[in-house]
Amino acid sequence: MKWLAALIISCLLPAASAEGLKFAVYPPKDAILGEPITFTVLLENTGKKAEKFNIYTCPVTSITSQWTRKVVGEIKACIEPLTDITIPPGGRHIQKVNYSKLLAFGPYKAVISLNDTLNGHKTTLTTFFTVHQAPQVVQQVVMPPVVLAEKPVTVQVRTRNISSKVFSQDLRLCGTKFLIRDRRGKTMFETPSTQPCTGDLRPTTLKPGESHLESWPLRIKLKPGVYEIQHWGLFGTPMTKFEIR
Repeated sequence: MKWLAALIISCLLPAASAEGLKFAVYPPKDAILGEPITFTVLLENTGKKAEKFNIYTCPVTSITSQWTRKVVGEIKACIEPLTDITIPPGGRHIQKVNYSKLLAFGPYKAVISLNDTLNGHKTTLTTFFTVHQAPQVVQQVVMPPVVLAEKPVTVQVRTRNISSKVFSQDLRLCGTKFLIRDRRGKTMFETPSTQPCTGDLRPTTLKPGESHLESWPLRIKLKPGVYEIQHWGLFGTPMTKFEIR
């Protein structure tokens, strides 16, 4: 879903406060399920003179679920004292805003309100982020760098357990999809996504650090050139480049 993918990308919306001061907020780089969240507020002086301001170290923050459109968390007030800061011309100040309430999996919008009581300015910053599960495995597409046109080729997906715990799941490639794109990003070939796995589940157990390879046969009828193959599965969308001759 394009709208969900767009939310995983960091969104930066700057706003002006006092003269010469510009504010911006960065979403958490990794919002992991079950962990607190930290936003980064950047204050930059683009003017020709030093700027003074004071703000709470924990500004008013509202977090809304993009699925339910309801506010799921707020920082309504701050008991910490105001902080007076002076930024010279061309200088920057970075402030961390910590949100300790644990959020469920999914996409969110955060609105942070900065109240500069020294200059009488209020600034509202908006950013988007997604809370996701901590990665247990990573996958890699393995394919010969050179493939002969219209000849059968075997593509493989390597799954490696990067966690500290034993991982067990059915890793067969049935029910997943492979896409091949040209240099311009145009999809030139894709496997049907309606090939479900047959029979009972066949879980593969990986100890920490162990890897497993699954293979899938392909016959690619494309013109010679450089392409990119991408695997759409349960653990991301790994890809690699190859050449058809």
